Amino acid sequence: MSVFSEKGFSVLGTVAKRGWLSEYAIAKERLTIARPEEVSAIEGIGLPIAALTAHKALVDVAGIKLDGSGPRMNILVTAASGSLGHYVVQLAKLGNAHVIGTCGAHNIKFMKSLGADEVLDYKTPQGTTLKSPSGKKYDAA
Repeated sequence: MSVFSEKGFSVLGTVAKRGWLSEYAIAKERLTIARPEEVSAIEGIGLPIAALTAHKALVDVAGIKLDGSGPRMNILVTAASGSLGHYVVQLAKLGNAHVIGTCGAHNIKFMKSLGADEVLDYKTPQGTTLKSPSGKKYDAA
């Protein structure tokens, strides 16, 4: 018996067809994870969608190997401090990518704490041109 089948056990995940707004739903166990206590149900709602979208963009579209075994790539992440962007930054770093992220000035420290190698303030002239401060050319954006 799976731990996820216990009554009252909170999980995060995706449901294949119906039940997105249900109190109870049936989902494949491989598409669920235990919801940490510090993550509210409301906070957890967007987690699967944003995280899976970031994963798909990096792995399927950009070709990054998240185990770091692939070639080092230079990745531009626009809106890097947003709901999708902050997942892209962290997953790209797992894949040994050089990450350049854009965000507002108030989020630069946050971006660096997530591992961004370079951060552009989108309100500055350099940020509006999306040119890497180190002059690197992007492999994916």
